Amino acid sequence: MQYIKPLIDLLGILIETLACAKFFAFVFKTRKISDAIYSIAILCYIAVHFAITCFVESANILILAVAIDIFLLSFVYKAKMTQRILYTVILMVMIILSEMIIGLTLSAIFGESASDHISNIYGYLTVTVSSKLLMYAVIRILSFYKRQSDYKLPMLWIMPFMALPAATICMAFVISDYMYTQTRKYIISLVIISFLLLVASNILVFYLFERQQKLYENELRAELINNQIQSQMEYYKSLSEQQKLSNKTLHDMKHNMYAVREMIVKGETAAVVDKLDEIYGNIMKGQPVSNTGIDALDTLINMEHEHMKSNNIVFNINVHMPPEDSFDIFDICTLLGNLLDNAIEACLKVDNDKRYISLSIMPITGTLSIVIENSVSDKVEIVRNTVAVRTTKNNKRMHGIGLESVKSIVEKYDGEIELSCTENVFNVDIFMKLIV
Repeated sequence: MQYIKPLIDLLGILIETLACAKFFAFVFKTRKISDAIYSIAILCYIAVHFAITCFVESANILILAVAIDIFLLSFVYKAKMTQRILYTVILMVMIILSEMIIGLTLSAIFGESASDHISNIYGYLTVTVSSKLLMYAVIRILSFYKRQSDYKLPMLWIMPFMALPAATICMAFVISDYMYTQTRKYIISLVIISFLLLVASNILVFYLFERQQKLYENELRAELINNQIQSQMEYYKSLSEQQKLSNKTLHDMKHNMYAVREMIVKGETAAVVDKLDEIYGNIMKGQPVSNTGIDALDTLINMEHEHMKSNNIVFNINVHMPPEDSFDIFDICTLLGNLLDNAIEACLKVDNDKRYISLSIMPITGTLSIVIENSVSDKVEIVRNTVAVRTTKNNKRMHGIGLESVKSIVEKYDGEIELSCTENVFNVDIFMKLIV
């Protein structure tokens, strides 16, 4: 027991470290150090945690020391101090609760106190590994559930994944009870090895499931990019037609000017005004609504404007962009493309004479303000100020990936997004910090 117990503690610390790392990656998302330094930080965390477990005897001091160790681990991620404190407390609560749940379950099954049960090396192994595995499973399930809400993974993928940790914990109880009756060392060794392999299999299944989920997300992103490319091709085709129209207008200009001269000589003022309006209209048909000088952004906005014109949607635009080095143009185009697509979708449900979309982009003291307003047929329900607005698109999974991209981009720039809606108007207000 004296020599095996530290090894069991180390195994529990390794599983707990995986859980803490996944939890911080889930809530904070962005690391501020390289992979090499991150690996060193994890090893330091494990070493300190192991030393605390081995040499600190007081339970209260042990809890405090582990909390400080977890708090220090949070500094490998970008986050506010209040967030670090909050999520450290949450992790400590999860650690304590998982141990309590396993201990109480064992007491109920074997009819003895948890302290009596862990006095045996097999019971100690069961409680330590099962509690850490329970915590790890809960954190992974929460992270997958969050991503599931964005990507709507098939439930058939989720059920086996959720059942495996529960089955493993049940098997741990059975193995622990079985080990009490065994005296043959090779049987005991085989059972312990089997138990460790079962734990490793759980972690591997979580990893494989995450890889499969990323493949699914990448498939959706590829489809989204393909759709954007198709839309851009349509816009370039339309732009070519507009250019031909402008060239024709310029080619016919001398004939038009001669006609206008004859009308003036004859005193036909009304006819002159009508002819000039016709010439001006033909020229403006080939003019883009966005001229920021940023080709990708202008292409996107003008492409969306073509869609609006074809659906009788009035478009009001006021765009002033900061220098290009203060933001990632791909991020801005992805964000605007998704939000304008959603605005167009909403306008299509409104009567033709009431359809409109307004876009305003303004740099304000180190931030970029993006405001989109559009008409709606009915008041839209907003839940917890998220962009999880219901869609009527045939391809709903693409709607989900687009909205997830909006949230991710806003978070990337330490920004905020606020939604509001009246009976007939829907607003999206976004503030994002510019890159200094």
